[in-house]
Amino acid sequence: KKKNKKAAEELTYAQQKVLAKERRRQTYEAKTSRDTALQSRRDGSEDSERGQHASAFRSWFDRYLTRNETMDRKARQAGLPWRVRVAAVVERLPVILPDKEEWETDYEELDAYLKQFG
Repeated sequence: KKKNKKAAEELTYAQQKVLAKERRRQTYEAKTSRDTALQSRRDGSEDSERGQHASAFRSWFDRYLTRNETMDRKARQAGLPWRVRVAAVVERLPVILPDKEEWETDYEELDAYLKQFG
């Protein structure tokens, strides 16, 4: 860097400006080419499943959104109030426990027998 500074000091202001602009242009081109490469890697090829699913979803969602916007506009024009409907599904997955040892089952049976008599 010291050599570059000395060399830069020997150049005129206009030459330094031209060199700085060239460095900025190269940096910009490197950045844009990298961004383009990353974008194409993200999109995948035309045969990739991700692109197909995304386009299928987008085509469905655009129709759905248009329909909802139309219905919302008609409802506002008719002066209808909002109606909120909610549904929830909760699932508790079974917990798998190992089989009890023989002494544990014997103890539980004995405990249940003794509880019969108070």
